[in-house]
Amino acid sequence: MEGVLKPSDRRLNAITRLVPRCACAADVGTDHGKIGVQLLLSGRCDRVIFSDISAPSLEKAKQLVITKGVADRAMFCVADGLEGLPQQADCIVIAGMGGLNIRDIIIRGREPAGNARLVLQPNTEHAGLRRYLSENGFHICDERVAREGDRFYVIICAESGGSRLDECELLAGPILLKSKDAEVRDYFRCKLETAEKLIREVENAGALENASALIREREIWKKALSE
Repeated sequence: MEGVLKPSDRRLNAITRLVPRCACAADVGTDHGKIGVQLLLSGRCDRVIFSDISAPSLEKAKQLVITKGVADRAMFCVADGLEGLPQQADCIVIAGMGGLNIRDIIIRGREPAGNARLVLQPNTEHAGLRRYLSENGFHICDERVAREGDRFYVIICAESGGSRLDECELLAGPILLKSKDAEVRDYFRCKLETAEKLIREVENAGALENASALIREREIWKKALSE
């Protein structure tokens, strides 16, 4: 029943594996619908709400749902974020967007989200998203890194609860910092190399006084690798 996603779709597989067995999940910003279909085929969810702000994108998801034979367990909703979902979900997946965009979706949709588990895959601004979660009644309960080629994808899982994060945890991730997984270590090394490259560029431009944030970031990645 795991056949909708190819083994190479590591990002999507990592996302779906963080969704617990539940009655209803929502795939927000579903686009092609692969995540929601995988949740149905794997038996993790009895029903899935496929939601997207774009009607043409939602149509692509409908076609995949029909092709895979799970239309009887799918609901479709043209909606902006979490607003307008036809029912409350036990788990909400928001993937493939900027971290601050995901943050804003959660802010606007706190009421319809209820106590749902959040499975979030931000493309950028991981620290900004973690900061919002930690300061607004969420607890980061799991994190994963999925690598596809030269790209690393961070997936953040959050539930209702309280947890304040320090500077290192905000940037590197409280769960990832405890991980010994090889892909997580490779991710930290990649971020360290990127920070060092940017610092060299600033130095070469003669503007090292503007590099304090980058230097601090470099130290955090070094610390993450040393733990």
